[in-house]
Amino acid sequence: MCIDLFADDDLKQIAEVIRIEDYPAEILIAETSFPPAPFLYTGGLENHPPVVAELSKRRQLLGNNAETLTAVRNPQLLADCLQDAGLPALEVHHSKNPPAADGSWLLKPTNGAGGNGIEVWNDAAGNSPTLQKPHYFQRFVAGDSYSALFLETRLLGVTKQFVGLATVHAGPFSYCGSVGPIELSETQTSQLNNVGAAVTKRFGLKGLFGIDFISSNEYFWPTEINPRYPASAEVFDFAWGISTIGLHCRAFDEGIEKITIPIPDTPKFVGKQILFAADNVTIPDLNHLKSNTKSNEPPFVADIPATGTKIEKAHPVCTILASGKTLEACQQQLENRRDLVTSLIAEPSS
Repeated sequence: MCIDLFADDDLKQIAEVIRIEDYPAEILIAETSFPPAPFLYTGGLENHPPVVAELSKRRQLLGNNAETLTAVRNPQLLADCLQDAGLPALEVHHSKNPPAADGSWLLKPTNGAGGNGIEVWNDAAGNSPTLQKPHYFQRFVAGDSYSALFLETRLLGVTKQFVGLATVHAGPFSYCGSVGPIELSETQTSQLNNVGAAVTKRFGLKGLFGIDFISSNEYFWPTEINPRYPASAEVFDFAWGISTIGLHCRAFDEGIEKITIPIPDTPKFVGKQILFAADNVTIPDLNHLKSNTKSNEPPFVADIPATGTKIEKAHPVCTILASGKTLEACQQQLENRRDLVTSLIAEPSS
């Protein structure tokens, strides 16, 4: 049973779905129509601890509670935690004490998700809409974007993130996909294990969570924690043939000490990319693409809008997935599938 903003076709095929428009307040209304059951959240609900707190009064929570969310989503507390553990930490400035607008800082919304609202802090950002919301400034570090998946203190794996890709019409800092698993050096693995141990101990994190970071000069610089099932988790589902949601639920039932993870000796590489609308579009029937996928492979396309749905420019359209025996082969198949889906999307609508 699911409460969702989009209620895509493929989601409705596997779950009873209630579509909402007033996010997140309408969740508390829609939830009352479901029978008793535990709940877990995804997306950006970690930015709304009061909603999580109210739901936790009604149902068993399989996730981090409101108090944990309030703490772990505080960028200064995260920086302090990392510094106290002797780990790389990005300097943070609060909105009441902005740094020099010299391009060496990022302006970020405090309650952001998916990279939306992030800008380089320079003179051109002086009129940014982000300044009208709760925000902060984080030191900018140039490098590649990655995400580490943890089951509490256990590092499961790392994916490389696609951020701001022009080929999928994404915004400059928008998250638009992941590919992996990525092989790490012993030094990198050790550092990430230390990061996971530090944040789990400090904030009391439970179950699955993700840490986004920038790789620069052999260091990993954590940028934020996603304290729930993160977008990169399904990469490991298809690469390893496991259920990360299953691991998450078992962590609350059995504890992570009893959980073994059967990672194959030769895992495949899996990638996903979110396609954004280059202009206002009307979505054709994309469901036939699912029939082209083998049972042991990720679906050709996911998050499929209902046929005839009108999507505005710069809004997400769907997710494209692919796999390969090598990272390069996976990314090439991802590009081929992306080009095909792009060609099938309708001409701009009026």
